[in-house]
Amino acid sequence: MTKFYNAIIEQFPNGKPIKGDGIKILFPKSWIQARVSNTEPIVRIISEDPNPKEANNLIKTVMKVCEIM
Repeated sequence: MTKFYNAIIEQFPNGKPIKGDGIKILFPKSWIQARVSNTEPIVRIISEDPNPKEANNLIKTVMKVCEIM
């Protein structure tokens, strides 16, 4: 999982990563969190931004990392 979380961090060089319950990347007005489930074969991705399109773009970036891992 560390390799996965590090790959996400690399996609957001201008963000502030916080490791804990998955990985959360903070930006001035938004954030993205990715967490591998311990009970299901899924990755939960949550994003928040004042602009819904930007929140979606953050999610799409993390989804691309999921596809290549």
